[in-house]
Amino acid sequence: MGAKFYKKVIGKNIADKMTKAYKKKYNKVDDGKGGKKDDTLSVWISKDNILQFFEGNNSAADGLRIYFGVAGNYKHSGETDVNCDPKYINQTNLVFVPTLSTETGAPTMTNSVNYIDNNKDATSLSSGLGDIEDEFDMCPPETASHKCPEII
Repeated sequence: MGAKFYKKVIGKNIADKMTKAYKKKYNKVDDGKGGKKDDTLSVWISKDNILQFFEGNNSAADGLRIYFGVAGNYKHSGETDVNCDPKYINQTNLVFVPTLSTETGAPTMTNSVNYIDNNKDATSLSSGLGDIEDEFDMCPPETASHKCPEII
């Protein structure tokens, strides 16, 4: 039998209120050209991407820590430059970090440590230990054929 999944189920009306409150708090960001644009309201990730994330970490990872970051163009000494898609510049994004439980049994937030290879850069993400991912489909920006979906 698998680990007990702790969750709080909420209705779509509460979820709608939560996302609208978020939009009021984090509405506009710098567009990188001296103007403002809407910040990220949602991020879409396929089930296959999530499964591949765990498979890419040699299946040793037993959890996932999600950090909030800001999409941008970053340089770090000794690493490959990371340049984001220009349409996402300065928007809130998600950074997926695999975790590994330090105790036998069900992994929890408190008994899990980040499972990353501190010596790895973006050019060597195929080795499997501690692959960190951050580029997912974010909304906005909207396009003529795709509008950001509301929860309701």
